[in-house]
Amino acid sequence: MNYLIFDETTPTSLEDKAQGERQKSYTRVNISRKWEAKPFSIYFYNKRCAETMANEILMEYAGSLHCDSYPVYSRIEKATILD
Repeated sequence: MNYLIFDETTPTSLEDKAQGERQKSYTRVNISRKWEAKPFSIYFYNKRCAETMANEILMEYAGSLHCDSYPVYSRIEKATILD
């Protein structure tokens, strides 16, 4: 069974700190289940919270997707949304 946990958050990056200002940037996190043979976490950093970023990452994903109610996730055609 294909199953992913996917969410976004707004961390302060080292680049933001180096510029001396707090800019809103986004990290999307893709996490597998901890009981899988080879569990993993993947972090995608971007300076924008654009729908296109989630689409690019998940466009070929087919399976269950555990996520929040950000509207972009419901448009991932092959995913079954679990919220």
